[in-house]
Amino acid sequence: MNDSPVPIHGGNIGQASAEFGIAPDQWLDLSTGINARPYPFSPVHPHAFQRLPNIDPALVQAAKTYYQAENILPVAGSQSVIQLLPEILPPGNLWVPRLGYQEYAYQWRKKGRSTHVYSSLSERESISDIDQALEQGLVDHLLLINPNNPTGVQIPSGTILKWAKQLHRTDGIVVIDEAFMDARPENSVFLCEGGVPDNVIVLRSFGKFFGLAGVRIGFVSASSSFSSAISSMVGPWSVNGVAQHIAIEALLNTSWQQEARALIVSDNNHTYGLVQPLLVLHHGELLTKQGLFSSWILGIDQGRQLYRCFAKEGVLIRLIPYDKGRCLIRIGNISQQTDVLPSILCEHIASFA
Repeated sequence: MNDSPVPIHGGNIGQASAEFGIAPDQWLDLSTGINARPYPFSPVHPHAFQRLPNIDPALVQAAKTYYQAENILPVAGSQSVIQLLPEILPPGNLWVPRLGYQEYAYQWRKKGRSTHVYSSLSERESISDIDQALEQGLVDHLLLINPNNPTGVQIPSGTILKWAKQLHRTDGIVVIDEAFMDARPENSVFLCEGGVPDNVIVLRSFGKFFGLAGVRIGFVSASSSFSSAISSMVGPWSVNGVAQHIAIEALLNTSWQQEARALIVSDNNHTYGLVQPLLVLHHGELLTKQGLFSSWILGIDQGRQLYRCFAKEGVLIRLIPYDKGRCLIRIGNISQQTDVLPSILCEHIASFA
C-alpha cells in the first residue's frame, strides 16, 4: 500500500488565491521555473484541431535535430512517462535524489516498489553517495535529475556513462531527467562520445525552456524495447495536434533559441539582483543560480516568513521543506520587462532593515 504524501508542485495559483484572498489573474508566479518569455508561436492551422493527431514525422525529425539524438518519442509531457516507469522497468529499487522532482519516488512507491535516496545538495555528495551504493551492490535502478531541480547539481556525462556501464551488468537502468538542460544543451548526455547506452532513458521537457507548460508535450529517448513499451501504453493520438504544430515550429527556430538562452542568463542575473538583499536579510544562503531559477537555503521559520511576505503581495515563490530546521526557497526568473517586484521588495527590505 502507498502511504506517501502526494507531491506538492509549484504553479498552484488556485490554492494561493484561496489562501491569501488575491484573484488568480493578479499573481506574479515565480514558483515554477518556467521561462518568463514564452515562444511566440504563429497562428495554428485549423487542421491541428480537426484531424486525429497521429504523430507527425516532421515533429520527430525536428526533435532529433534539436536534441541531437536518434531515438526520440514524442509524449504528452514527460510526466506521462514518469507515471509509466514503475511498470516498464525491470524489478528492483530506484535510487532518487533526496531533493528533486518528487513525482518519480511518488509514482514508484504508488506501484508498491521501493526507493532509496542519495544526497543532492552538492555534486560531490551526490557522486560520493551513488558511488558507494553502487560499490556495495545496493542500486537496481538510478534516477538523475540533471541539472537538479531545485538544487542545481549537475553530474558530468562521463560519470553518468560510468554508472550506466556498472548497472548494465545487472540489467539496471539509468533514468536521466534533463528538463532544465535546454539553457546549457552542450552538457546533455546526448552529446556523449559514442552515444547514449541502451540502458539509459532520457526525458526532455518542452514547456520549461519554451515557456509553454500548458501545451503538454515532451520527449523520451530510450532503447527500441522501452520506446515500444511506452508507445503501446500511451496509445494512439497521445500528443494533441496543436502541441505538435507549436513544437515543430519552436524546435526548428534556432535564432529564437539562441536569443532565449541569452535572455535567460540576463533575466536570471536580474532576478538575483532584485531578491538577493531580501534573502540576505532573512539569512538565506545561495545554493544555485541555475538558468531558469535560483534556490536559497534558509531556516524553516525564515523561509515561511519570506514565502508569506511575497504571497501577501501577490508573488508566488516555491517553499521546499528540507529537514526539521531548514528549507529551500526557489525563485523563478523575472523578466526585466516586469516592474511589479522592485516596489514590493523595496518596501519589505525597508521594513526588515
